[in-house]
Amino acid sequence: MFMRPRRHGPIAIDFGAGSLKLVQTTGEVGRSVLAAHEQIAPGETEDDWDATLRWLTDAVPTALAESDFRGRRVLVGLPSQWTGVQHLQIDPEDLPHAETIAATSRSDAPDEQLTRIIHVGDFLRNDRMRSELISLSFPRHAIFGLVELLHTLGYDVVDLRTQIRAAVDAFAHLHRRSDDAAVATMYVDLGTSGTNCIVANGTDIVCARRITVGTRHIDRAIARHLGCDAESARDHRLAGAPAPSPSADAPTVPGERRGRGRPATLEDPIRPRDTGAHGIPEGDELLATIVDELRRAVRYDAGLFPERAIDRIVFLGAGAESDRVCRHIVQALQLPGQRADPVARHEPPAARSVPASWNGAALPAWTTTLGLLRPDRTRERRHAA
Repeated sequence: MFMRPRRHGPIAIDFGAGSLKLVQTTGEVGRSVLAAHEQIAPGETEDDWDATLRWLTDAVPTALAESDFRGRRVLVGLPSQWTGVQHLQIDPEDLPHAETIAATSRSDAPDEQLTRIIHVGDFLRNDRMRSELISLSFPRHAIFGLVELLHTLGYDVVDLRTQIRAAVDAFAHLHRRSDDAAVATMYVDLGTSGTNCIVANGTDIVCARRITVGTRHIDRAIARHLGCDAESARDHRLAGAPAPSPSADAPTVPGERRGRGRPATLEDPIRPRDTGAHGIPEGDELLATIVDELRRAVRYDAGLFPERAIDRIVFLGAGAESDRVCRHIVQALQLPGQRADPVARHEPPAARSVPASWNGAALPAWTTTLGLLRPDRTRERRHAA
C-alpha cells in the first residue's frame, strides 16, 4: 500500500529550567520550521517540582494552541535540572547488567530513578580491563508526571530523550564523514539552573558532567554586587562587545566546513587571548567553579584518551549569549570556542509562529530543542529503576 510521507515531523518539547520551548519542522528532519514557541518559567517553580508541574499544566496547552503546531506526536527533552550524571567502571562481563548496576549506584537519590546508560568503551585500568559507562538518572515521579500530562492533553509521546544526547545530535550534520570521529568537542551548555559539560568524539559521547551553577546563580551574584534587580543583572552579564570576526586567512577549527564559508550552526571561533576588560569580576567565584569543573572534565577525558586532545569548545544554552562568559572560559581552558546558532540553518516559520527571541541574533539556547528532532542514533540503554 502506498503511504504518503508526512509533511511535518513530531513536536519537540524542551522542558528547561528557564523556559518551555517547542519547535516543529517539515518532515522527520526538515530544514523548514513550521512553528516554534517559548514561554518563560516563573521564578516560583525554581526548585519545586510540584509547582513546575502545575505551571506546565497550563503552559503546555497554551503553547501548543498559540502556534501552528500540527499533529499529536511529541518528542520530550528530559529536564537537565532533574538529571543526575555519573561515570561508572564495571567488569566487561557485567555489561549485560549495566542498567541494574547503574540504578543501584544512586543510593543517595531521594526517589526511585529512571536511568539511561552510555557505554563509552573498554579501557585498561590498573592492569585490568574495565568498561566505562555514563549513567544518566531521573526521578521516576517527575518523568511520569510529564508523560501523564501530555497523554491527558491527547498527545502521543514518541520518545523521551536526554538533553545531553540532544546537544550532541544538534551537530550531527558536521560529523558525517568517517574521519570526523577523530574530532573531539567539548559542549558547554550554560543553562539557567546548571551547566552541562559533554565531551564527544564526533557524535559519540565519551564524558559528561553536570555542574550545579547556571546563569540564574551568576545573575544573583551580579545583583548582590551591584545592588540591582535580576533583570538589570542579566543585562549586565550580556553586555559587552561582540566577538571580532577573524580574517579571511584565519585558521579553522577542526571539523569546520569551509567550502561555502563557516557552518551555519557555529559562529566564528573565539581564540584564547588576554580577557582584559572583557572579564567578569562580578560572580567570579561562580565562574571559577564552572571552569574548575570543566578542567576536571578535560583531565578525565585525557585519562581515557591520552593519544588525542580536545579540539574545541562549543557553547550553547541561554548563558552562551554572553560573549564575556564565553571568552572567560576560552581563556581559562586555552581552547578555541564557538557559539552555537542552531536556528541559522533552518528556514523560519510564518510570523505568527516566531518567538519574540528569534530576532536575528544567534540562538544558542535553542540547540537542544532542535537537537531533539535529529534521528535517534543513541547508544543510550534504558532502565526503569
